[in-house]
Amino acid sequence: MAITQNFNIGRTRKKLGNTVFSKQFGKNTLRTKPIQVKNPKTPGQMQTRSNLAMIVQILRPLVRIMNTAYAGSVTGMSPFNKMTRYNLKNAVNGTEMEWNKMQLCTNCSDTPITDFAITATAGHVVNCTWTKNSILPQELASPVDAIVINRTTQELKVFKFCAARSAESAILTVPAYWQGAVVSVFLQSLDYLGNDSNRTPKHIIANATANLPDVTILA
Repeated sequence: MAITQNFNIGRTRKKLGNTVFSKQFGKNTLRTKPIQVKNPKTPGQMQTRSNLAMIVQILRPLVRIMNTAYAGSVTGMSPFNKMTRYNLKNAVNGTEMEWNKMQLCTNCSDTPITDFAITATAGHVVNCTWTKNSILPQELASPVDAIVINRTTQELKVFKFCAARSAESAILTVPAYWQGAVVSVFLQSLDYLGNDSNRTPKHIIANATANLPDVTILA
């Protein structure tokens, strides 16, 4: 694949003969159209495609969240592509999704929020608790967003500013028809890294599913 910024070509995304023009990461690219496409359908390849489709379905609605979390730090690919590849490699075991290993951003291990846990109570409610683990006023006042994923249907619900980080808890009400579904929950918050209020804050995503029992939505 070649990169071209020819003035006459501009931002074309079409084909010309056996040449295909596209735009990736702000650059015009040119590649040769394959003369023959092989599309074998072995059981292993079909399963990989099925796993890929599942991960894409989950992550596609979260593109903006992942872009914000990475804040332009990913090069050569989009955050969506990075996390699709990561989860396909690390969070899938054969035909099964290992939800405790799924991540929305690989900076999850840097999160200063600790003891993140979830429980379910009547009324299709998910209770989230965490330890604020900060003394910075900017961090304590920063909004916490919650991302709840229905593992059964791969639907998701995003709760914007469900609480301030200082609150150390939030109550999330998911759709009633989610009753009986197992859910995963992620929290997104701001961190100034090292308690330095002069640094640009970083968006951190924490995963409550890791190392915790499954949480099933109650009626």
